[in-house]
Amino acid sequence: MKKRTIVLIIVACVAGILAVAGGIIGAVFYASSGVVDSGDGFFEAARNGDYEAAYALTSQDIRRNRTAAGLKEYMVSNGLDEVVDTTWNSRSFENNSGKLEGSVTTKSGGIIPVTVDLVKENGVWKISYINRARSGLESE
Repeated sequence: MKKRTIVLIIVACVAGILAVAGGIIGAVFYASSGVVDSGDGFFEAARNGDYEAAYALTSQDIRRNRTAAGLKEYMVSNGLDEVVDTTWNSRSFENNSGKLEGSVTTKSGGIIPVTVDLVKENGVWKISYINRARSGLESE
């Protein structure tokens, strides 16, 4: 075989491998988009002051233990009521459980690391737990 033919075969193989890998990555992002949409929608509703809509995006378990007013109190006291952007470094789901890990950016430019657990109820991803990373100063 000529060198040119060998090079073309190698390039075609590499392109094929990259296309398959890209397809797999795209499929994973598409499959987990519902988890991201629910997380983003929750923080957007809170930022807009629509705590009834944010509350509707929480799981039955949260609604059993907290009212919409209690949710608002939690969000305000933890600085999560002014989220203007979310960045999810990790997103995953298995069966009816999902998880988002990343950070939220507030209106003032602050960055708060968060983990959000979700559960699928009646075909819709609902917030079941929010863990805001601890901050502050500790003495020895």
